[in-house]
Amino acid sequence: MKRLARLALVTALCLAGSLGPAAPGLTSSAPPIARDDTATVIAARGPNDSLRFYWNLNGSVYWYWTAVAGQGTTPSEPSLARDSTASVIAAQGAGNTLKFYWNLNGNSTWNTTQVAGPGSTVSAPSIARGAGANAIAAQGPNGTLMFYWNLYGNPTWNTTQVAGPGSIVSAPSIARDDTATVIAAQGPNGTLMFYWNLHGNPTWNTTQVAGPGSIVSAPSIARDNTASVITAQGAGNTLMFYWNLNGNPTWNTTQVAGPGSIVSAPSVARDNTANVIAARGPNDTLKFYWNLHGNPTWNANLAGNTLSDPAVARGGGANVITARGFNNSLYMYINLIGNPNWYGTLIDGCPGC
Repeated sequence: MKRLARLALVTALCLAGSLGPAAPGLTSSAPPIARDDTATVIAARGPNDSLRFYWNLNGSVYWYWTAVAGQGTTPSEPSLARDSTASVIAAQGAGNTLKFYWNLNGNSTWNTTQVAGPGSTVSAPSIARGAGANAIAAQGPNGTLMFYWNLYGNPTWNTTQVAGPGSIVSAPSIARDDTATVIAAQGPNGTLMFYWNLHGNPTWNTTQVAGPGSIVSAPSIARDNTASVITAQGAGNTLMFYWNLNGNPTWNTTQVAGPGSIVSAPSVARDNTANVIAARGPNDTLKFYWNLHGNPTWNANLAGNTLSDPAVARGGGANVITARGFNNSLYMYINLIGNPNWYGTLIDGCPGC
């Protein structure tokens, strides 16, 4: 475990302006982030395809990191989930394997399982945790959609092919609540596909949420016991938001921001009061959008800057976003819920140093 230097918080507006060209090997996606009432955690692809885990206790100015897996283990950005007992990571491994890492909160030891063997996983996976199980979605060979799950404390992983060859063309996104597991993926010809199953039922159901030409990026999904929500980059670099009430087959669509507003895949999070989206805008800007449940109006402000797709989480009284900067540096931006001001922290200015 290593403690990073104490870093001053600076307002996001002080970070305005281009961050400069991306460093060689810079990943296009920001490391995933999760936050609860106790801590904020980040999983990141490190130097030479290693895997790192960063964390800080909410309210502390100190960040810590630990090496979860060594060089050559993690060729794409991982996925992260956290609850009151554990943090879990899913990552594409060497040889297109699927790896699962976990540690109990407060315990420095990380454990590892190979969930699926060589050639099984051709995209970055997505992980969710809840209702007594860990659940992973990944793009398999030939555009298949694969689903893996295990019960807490059980080392056995179960596998289901949710959709056959040619079904998806991007990395999927998964979410899970007390009743169901849901997956969003980009289908052929720019379609948006939604898959779901009820816990304890092996049957997966499929809906085409948006037709050909609707989206041009991998989607991001979030779910709670009320609704499922999806965001994606739409045609003309619009920001699109889709939602349905649980148990209702009708999907609703909103164009949150018009043509030219974003330049890559956005990220969505949801709690019991609001939906929030982070997206990369023109000129390396980092944009934040939010709406309160039941209110059709979306609000927007500038959170900072980014050279990558951002990742957003909401919890512990705050919204938090990760972004990559010059030389693969890792930033976190935070605002307290209800406060319009954003603050940026340089968590790791030189991950390879």
